Amino acid sequence: MNAQFTVTYTGPAPGTASVQYATANGRATAGSDYVAVNGTISFGSSLGGNQIVTRTLSVPIIGDTVKEANETFFLNLSSAVNATITDNQGVAIIIDEDRPYAADFDGDLTADLSIFRESEGNWYIFNSQSLTNRVVHFGLAGERPVPGDYDGDGKSDVAMYRPSDGLWYAIFSSDGTFHSRNWGVATDKPVQGDYDGDGKTDLAIFRPSTAAWWIIRSSDDVSYATNFGLATDKLMQGDYDGDFKTDLAVYRDGTWYIQQSSNGNVVTQNFGVASDVPVAGDFDGDGRNDITVYRNGQWWIFNSLTGTVGVVTWGVSTDIPVPADYDHDGTTDFAIFRPSTGQWFVLRSSNNSYFALVWGQNGDVPIESALLPQ
Repeated sequence: MNAQFTVTYTGPAPGTASVQYATANGRATAGSDYVAVNGTISFGSSLGGNQIVTRTLSVPIIGDTVKEANETFFLNLSSAVNATITDNQGVAIIIDEDRPYAADFDGDLTADLSIFRESEGNWYIFNSQSLTNRVVHFGLAGERPVPGDYDGDGKSDVAMYRPSDGLWYAIFSSDGTFHSRNWGVATDKPVQGDYDGDGKTDLAIFRPSTAAWWIIRSSDDVSYATNFGLATDKLMQGDYDGDFKTDLAVYRDGTWYIQQSSNGNVVTQNFGVASDVPVAGDFDGDGRNDITVYRNGQWWIFNSLTGTVGVVTWGVSTDIPVPADYDHDGTTDFAIFRPSTGQWFVLRSSNNSYFALVWGQNGDVPIESALLPQ
């Protein structure tokens, strides 16, 4: 597999125009993730007049079966001859196809439209691979869907959390077996995630009375507690530092507080206002959650790859954000669920096209929104 970079010369007949190129590490490392390349690109042409001359460079990708976050590397341009460089850097994103994806119940690396209907106790899942409907009777009134990959097979498992007694229970997609465990008390909030980086979702709760996160590591079944945040914070756990482990994170009146699992540092970022809906997703595909808020139909994104801020209008104030990767490109798509009509509207990151589908009704809980305990 190769990463393809396109370099374009625009202007008078290029003649002897050329530019040097060389790859550089981002979060991906030369030798283990990709093969480093360097050299010179020439744009020679004997035709007269203004021209557009395009050259394509291929960089070999080194594949493996290790579950990890997406990673990036760069192609840098320098030392132009008879030309001026207007954009000196391209970025490639290596998409890891061994990690679990949000709300991917059929294992095709694509999010499935899915809802939990509390009045029936049913999960309705539209499998993106087979384009078929799956109904799973699992859950009671007052319980919360807690989707995740609890068995580590790369597929989301149907799972519920019962706040009244802190009971977690799930159907493992790997073998169809039922599993349950008590972890929490009535006032706790579920904050499931992969805190130990073993590719499995860990049972975890946030206890507002003490602002403590209680986590059972799936890798060794050891439990531990960490104090982080305030009782009134919105809980935003996710992988913000790209180490394939879930970080503790909260949103408080327009300020984000993130404890990075890679080094234990606490990062603070002012981004948003108190009335915003904080959103989780990797919208630039670099393997890290981007700090994002949803405000009256607008998505405000602080891109972790470039450090720039972007805004996308997609939805209205009464819609529910349901970000996930619906087009299998390793990047989170902007998507909303409209309760009044049961419609999903998804803006594909791969080509900026969109699709809409009725999947649910007013009162349903879209599973993609259930990944966080808002």
